[in-house]
This record gives sequence, structure tokens and C-alpha cells, in this order.
Amino acid sequence: MIKNMEKNLQINQENSQNTADVLNEQTQQRVPVPQTAVLDNKLAHEEKPSANKNGDHSESTSGKPALQTRDSAIARKTKGSSPQETVTSKPSVSSSQSQSMKESGKKRGARLNDWEEKTFTTKCLEGHNDLISSVGMEGTVLISGSRDTMLKVWDTDTGEEVRSMGGHTGGITSVLLVKKDNQGEQSNEGYIGVTGSHDCSIRIWSLADGKPLRSIYAYSPVLSLDRRKGVLLSGSEGGKVELWDLEVGDDICSTRNTDDDAVTCVKFQGERVVSGSSTGTVKVWDVRQKSLSPSLSSPDQNTAFGKRRRVHCLATTDDVVYWGDDGTNIKALDIRAGKVRKLKNHLTEFGSTSALIVQDSLLISSGYDLDKGTGYLNVRTLPDEEYLATLDDEITSYISCLCCTEVQKDGTLCQRLCTGGNELKIWDQMAKTKIRKRTRSDGDSSFITSKHIKRYSSTEQIDTESSDESDDENRDSSSDDDDENEGGTTTARQSWCTIS
Repeated sequence: MIKNMEKNLQINQENSQNTADVLNEQTQQRVPVPQTAVLDNKLAHEEKPSANKNGDHSESTSGKPALQTRDSAIARKTKGSSPQETVTSKPSVSSSQSQSMKESGKKRGARLNDWEEKTFTTKCLEGHNDLISSVGMEGTVLISGSRDTMLKVWDTDTGEEVRSMGGHTGGITSVLLVKKDNQGEQSNEGYIGVTGSHDCSIRIWSLADGKPLRSIYAYSPVLSLDRRKGVLLSGSEGGKVELWDLEVGDDICSTRNTDDDAVTCVKFQGERVVSGSSTGTVKVWDVRQKSLSPSLSSPDQNTAFGKRRRVHCLATTDDVVYWGDDGTNIKALDIRAGKVRKLKNHLTEFGSTSALIVQDSLLISSGYDLDKGTGYLNVRTLPDEEYLATLDDEITSYISCLCCTEVQKDGTLCQRLCTGGNELKIWDQMAKTKIRKRTRSDGDSSFITSKHIKRYSSTEQIDTESSDESDDENRDSSSDDDDENEGGTTTARQSWCTIS
């Protein structure tokens, strides 16, 4: 009996050992529970790290180590575990996104390299007896208007004056070069000229024979012109923005600026009209059936944006309005966001921007160094507004107007710019094949190379013209800090105007 009991006990022990071995084997074969769900739940309750001044998230503001990202936390949790316990990996950028980023970077680099050492020749065109106020150019045809009341036509290839037209009794303020319908030739016979003047008239000229085609009386000195298809846009010293039928000269509609100040510049922007005034106001309207719908206006005088100054020039893209004034920066109004920002256009505390143009994907602006008394050109890309290069021959004086076109040279499209002011000057890009054949001699100021100045790319802004204005701006800024966001932009206000 005792032997039977010992035998049964031994059998039970063997069974228990077998059961333990089986359980242990099952435990070893069991796949561990993924940690993702647990970590996700934990991270969901963790506080988001705050960045330091440099945008670095490596440490929180309290001095404690900043929270890691979800992927780094998972990697930390799974460190040292078996390969099958690794649950997630860092998400990768899709191949299409990566390719797009690479292409964008290459294009940006190519634009910068292309403009960093562009070589230009310059030549002055002699003929006007006073300040050149406006220029227009396409291909080899150039027209210029001056305070001497004359409109002149030039051949930009030779630099020769083709024709001179007189008839205004006041200085010409604005000119437009308009291509005739169904005319493909690049000669003055294929164009008409439009001029605005202090004598309160707008004149339309035949460039083929120099004869006036028609004259429009505007009842106030005309300060600026623009055109879209068959519609002419004008801004006057009396504060009017007017639309005209270019073919017959009839007044389509007009409005008076709500501030009753002079409209110094006007511009079409698709279906919108943009105007700038002598008191620094920039207004944007939608043109619909002879009316102007709700629009945006640049900030009032007493805002964080600073002191308003006379608007000298306008340039537009689909959604942005750029303007220059007696400040050192270019102002940019984002129409969709209703925000105004600044682009550096001078490296000194004093300066003004009198000319701006948008040419394809470039924003070209004039600058003026008051200390040296010289003018220069800055080039930026669009739409990213990245600074590319500066053109400066160190002898050009004040630049009041600017235009640009492209011409074929040895099978290459090259930039041709024209600036007006105290002198009328052509800036001609040289084809690379010709650059190798020519070397610059000492004192040859007509042969220049564009240069990239890093200070224009910095985010630091300078916008003080005098101690009085600086004090005004500081007072304005201190009283309206809520209107300015961290990026140095200012909210524009809505304005309602109607053309009757």
C-alpha cells in the first residue's frame, strides 16, 4: 500500500513537471503585446514642448528635457528588445514629395546662380531735357515720357532716337506702349503710345508717323495710367480713379477717392483695380458692372505698421500688391489674408523706392542711396520673394521709372531693362558666348556684373526716414501693438466704394 502511494506521488510530480514545461514553452512562444497603443495613450496626455527663441525643441522653457516625438519615444521604449518587439519606425517622405522638394531646391539654386553673376552692358540714350518720368518697352521698341512734355520713340538695339512727339502743354507723367491688334512685327508701326500729363489730358499716338490719334480731357492732372485689353485706367491729382474706352476715348466710369487725396498710381490686377495715393493709402477694388465691390485698404496712419508715406509705384501678382514709397522697404499686401508685410530694399536708414515691376517670375525694384546719390536695382523671385541679386553701376543717379523685356541673343533669351530718371539708360544682359570674348578694362563703367548681397536676405527691417518720423512710428507702434503679429505684418482694413 505504501509502495502504491509512493508510485502515485511520483507520477503526479512527473505530470506537474510536464505541465510546467508546456506552460513555459507556450510563454516563450507567445508574441509580446505591441507597445504602440500604450505609448499613444501616454503621449496623448503629455504636454506639447515649447520652442526656444531659435525654434529649437531640444529643451523646454522650464529647463527640463523636452518631450520626444512619438517615434523617438517608441524607439526608446523598445531599445534592447528583440527584433520582433520593434513596433514602428520613423515615417518616410513619399518619393513624389521628395522629388518635388529636390526639384524646388534645384530651381531655387539655379535662379540664384543664374542671377548672381549676370553680366550687363549699359548705355545712355540722349534726347530729353528734363526728368524722364515713365518708360514702356517691348522687344526693340522703347517709348519714354518726360517733364519736358515730349514723347520719344527709341530703337533699343542701336540706342537711336526714332521719333519725337510734342503736343502736351504740361509734363508727361505716365506712358503706355500698346500693341495693335493683329500686328506681329517688332517695329514702331505695330504699336500705339498713350500718355498722361499734368495738362489734364490723355493722348493716344500713332508711333508709325508720330501723329496724335485722339485726346481725352480728364479735368485734373493725370498722374498714372494702366491698361487691360481695351480699357484704360487713370489716376488723377484730384483723387479720381477712372476707366476709359481706349478705342473711342469715352469715360466708362469714375470714382473719387474717399480721402480726397491725389491718386499717384493705378494698376489692374485681373478683375481688380489697385490705387495708391499721396497720403500712403493703397486701395483694392473688384470691378463688376461699373461698380467697385468691397475692397481692402492699407492700414491707417496710427497703426503698428508705421507712418504712411506717398505711394510712388505699384506692382501686382494674382494675390499680392507690392508698392514703394519714401520708406526703405517694399510693402506687400496679401489680398486673401488681408496682411501687409515688408521686403528689404535698402541697407541704410534713408532711401525711397520709386519703381517696381513684375516681369514673369521676377520682382524688380529700384533703390536710391541718399548718401552716395546713386540708384540701383534689386531682383527677387516670385512668388517666394527670395532676394537674388543687385544691379549697380555706381554712376546711375535717381531712378524714377523702370521697364523690362526679353530679347534673343545668339539663341538665348536675355534680359533687357530700361531705367528713367535723371538719365535714360538701357541695361542689356550679355549672352554667355560674348562674355568669354570680352574682358572689362579699367574705368569701363558700361560693363557690370550683378552681385548677391546677403544683407538683403536677412529678416531685419529698416524703415526710418528721420528722427521725427521714427518717433511717430514708435508712438504708433506702442499704441497699436495688438494689430501686429509676430511676423511683422499688419492687418489691412476693408473699404467700400462704388463707381456710379
